[in-house]
Amino acid sequence: MDFFTKESGDAALLDLFCINSAPALVSGRVDLNTQQQPVLEAVIAGSIKVDEADNVVSDADATTLAQSLRGFTAGTGTGQGPLKNRAELVTRWIGTLPSSSADEIIKRRREAPIRALSDIGNVRTWNLLIDVIAQSGRYLKKADSINQFTVEGERRYWLHVAIDRYTGKVVSRQLEPVYE
Repeated sequence: MDFFTKESGDAALLDLFCINSAPALVSGRVDLNTQQQPVLEAVIAGSIKVDEADNVVSDADATTLAQSLRGFTAGTGTGQGPLKNRAELVTRWIGTLPSSSADEIIKRRREAPIRALSDIGNVRTWNLLIDVIAQSGRYLKKADSINQFTVEGERRYWLHVAIDRYTGKVVSRQLEPVYE
């Protein structure tokens, strides 16, 4: 398979197959168009370049690659802009990858960030986290402003929602109580 060149005919396979057997449209995936650089760095850092476990993408290279992808998806130049599917990691972004000598010419090394991002990434699902704080209490009898509300109890919840951005359908929702 060729995930090395932007003219690859194999790039579309990234949208059809993955390492695990999860369905293509799921919650909890990383949005490949995210502007959160630390998230992209965490996904790319440590991905294996070749079959030797000690030959991995360094933190410095992960930072460079994450900056590149972040800039590419936010860019307005020719060919830049948000990715529409995982295949565009190869067909659009790979040609803009920063290069170092060995990583540029060795196919397996150049494909390391593509493999890492395509397995955990998605461009079709929006993942939202809604932080809800519910307070109970009362107002004094002579209260005339919200500042005079006396809190007697409080509960906090995180609502995780995944929405298919093409259809608007809610794919997943989970309510998680938060205890501090």
